Amino acid sequence: MPRPRSASLVVAVLATLAVLAVPLALSQGAATAARGAVVHTADSAGAPDPEASGDPRVAPVARPLAGDGVLPSRASIRKWPGRTIPYWVKLPDKFMWSFRAAIRAWNDTGLDMTFKQVPKSKAKLRIFVGDTGGSDGLATVGYQGSNWVHLSSGLLNAIPSASEAYVRVVAAHIITHELGHNLGLEHTDGCHLMTPILYLPDCPMMADRIGYYACRVVDAQALDRTVNLYGGTRRLAAKACPLDPAPQALPGVDFAGGLAADKPIAITWTPPSNPPPGGKVDVLIAPGATCNFPIVKDYWGEATYSDNVRILRVDPTAGVWHQTFTYVDTNCYGVQPVNQSGAGPSPVTKALTSWVQAPAPPTVEVVRRALGSPGDYFAGVTWPRDKVNLAVLSRPAGQCATTWPDGEPFAKHLVYAPAGDPVQIHTDVTDPCLSFFTVRQDGGRASKTAATWQVGEEPAPAPPVVSSVRHVVGSDRYSFTATWDYNVARLAVLVQPEGSCATTWPAGEDPLAHEPIGGEVDAPGLVRPCLSFFTFNATGGASAAVVRQVTAAPAPGAPTITSVTRAPGGPFRIHANFDATRFSLVSQVDSGCITTWSDLDPSAYVLQPAWDDPTVFEMYADPSAHPDCLSFFLVNDDGVVGPGTTWPVPAAPAPPTLSVTGLTIDSGYVQGVTNLDLDLFAIAVIEGAQGSCVSSFPAGEDPATYQASYYATGTGTQVRIDMSVTHAHPCLAFFAYNADGVVGAVTKKQL
Repeated sequence: MPRPRSASLVVAVLATLAVLAVPLALSQGAATAARGAVVHTADSAGAPDPEASGDPRVAPVARPLAGDGVLPSRASIRKWPGRTIPYWVKLPDKFMWSFRAAIRAWNDTGLDMTFKQVPKSKAKLRIFVGDTGGSDGLATVGYQGSNWVHLSSGLLNAIPSASEAYVRVVAAHIITHELGHNLGLEHTDGCHLMTPILYLPDCPMMADRIGYYACRVVDAQALDRTVNLYGGTRRLAAKACPLDPAPQALPGVDFAGGLAADKPIAITWTPPSNPPPGGKVDVLIAPGATCNFPIVKDYWGEATYSDNVRILRVDPTAGVWHQTFTYVDTNCYGVQPVNQSGAGPSPVTKALTSWVQAPAPPTVEVVRRALGSPGDYFAGVTWPRDKVNLAVLSRPAGQCATTWPDGEPFAKHLVYAPAGDPVQIHTDVTDPCLSFFTVRQDGGRASKTAATWQVGEEPAPAPPVVSSVRHVVGSDRYSFTATWDYNVARLAVLVQPEGSCATTWPAGEDPLAHEPIGGEVDAPGLVRPCLSFFTFNATGGASAAVVRQVTAAPAPGAPTITSVTRAPGGPFRIHANFDATRFSLVSQVDSGCITTWSDLDPSAYVLQPAWDDPTVFEMYADPSAHPDCLSFFLVNDDGVVGPGTTWPVPAAPAPPTLSVTGLTIDSGYVQGVTNLDLDLFAIAVIEGAQGSCVSSFPAGEDPATYQASYYATGTGTQVRIDMSVTHAHPCLAFFAYNADGVVGAVTKKQL
């Protein structure tokens, strides 16, 4: 993958040839090196400061070779005699790639002068790590009594953010440059071999192929000058050479699998018998069906695949790569052997669509027409919902789709319903054949087959489920509780005299005339009616009847009362035990302690369950009412009232002292927390200015006048106070009070 681009400009300074710098005098067998100043081009006089100007290349690094040429004592450059330059070399191993590349760069030119390695005793040129005076290299110019190349020990010091390969190619350029001095070449300019200043990365070092470098290090200018000196054939090197030996093409490459084959993609090859050291097999993946793996260059000019090419490196001896990702995508797949520098032959390619597992098909239990909406249907469907959606295709009658059509997008056909609810479908096709598919949520694949349903004659609807029928006390009405699928059916109830239950719907009778309203039906003049419940579908088909014959209500007993509580200004809350499916609880605040119901109509005094607890019943009274005793009775569906149960009402419990914590104020609103049983007590707050809290509740005042804004949090008796104030820094006096108006002790809070 491409390395991050550096913000550095590296400048390798090869310096001005010594003869251009200062006159030199060399005694026989001795040499003096001219050491000029290191040049940082970006900071030269008159040049703009890159850091101040915003130039991203803000850290130029010099590769010093200032004064890198040592002239002969006669101050004239001599060419080497003969046709070889016998040399001896002693360099660290890490230098040797760069050195060999430099020697090869000169010896492959066709020049009638070659560098030949010999033992030290026979060498005329000695190459080793030595004193360079701070430069990267120092060399004698032309043939002299003593000829040498000194290289700096820091020649291969890393260039910030550049690769090791790039650094060794730069070192090869520097060594080739020094060998050019040995041959007698002087400095030139520009990005040529003998330039005294090598601009990096502006002067290209790398080739346009991954793992290759620009190996025409000896350029035409340097070659022309040396051929003029020594003769020979002018033969320029190739433009690109592999950094390391390139591997041979992979034999036996084969592609298999993919979505069309309904199995994971696999790429196989015959393992190479002798892969290069550090070599790998690259599996390349690029989007699209056109096989193309674009190459770009990084900041240093190294070729690399563009960001949209994924590279998966595999051991060459494995012989296979299997698809591991689980999504559908059409890509070009390529496979190629590469050496440790990433170079290799052109990849073998094939475009494939990746494979994913098809989800299991859905199960369709029933499809019904919707009431009052032509073209709408409700379907009972089950499918594995984990990362799976449902899609429906609508086709004309008899043309059901059994597999998903190629190229048809999934998204436009998706439907949804919570688990257990029917799925609603709309189509403009008359009596369609509906095909139900499951579709992966990533849109990658539909189920292999469909569950189909041909809409035709509407099946009879399911009968309703009737759980209770109750006589409304003091009336000719009957309430009921029933459930049915109201999306595809409506409810109708026939009311008949006792013993005359209807088991089938009468022919010609309009079901709409018998549709109940609000869960009640009228039975005027009938003491024990028989109710027959039916459902009707969109085409008028009726279900089987569900019959409920009203019978005499059982005699009520006395209710069991477990507690009676009352918060200030609120209703009485009564915890009572009785069969609420057969009886109703009745009471009146001013009845006193009685055990026999009066001649009042009990239907007017039926207590209703509390909104937050259906087992608790509420009785509303004037806030000022403080009865000593309450009486409770049960009444059956026929209006018969049973014996009463009395409950003496004790004095309200004494209110506690509030413990208010976490008070904050923001934009005139105060929040805090306390603990209080809101079934028994309420909170009053008196606000004063800063430092003006009241010490007790004002005598004769109604605490309800000062009731705070608060609510139960649902955590035990924890109460959240949330109220507005008028002072910037109020002093708040908190009081709890009970249903009798008794106020507790004060809690003061200064904000």
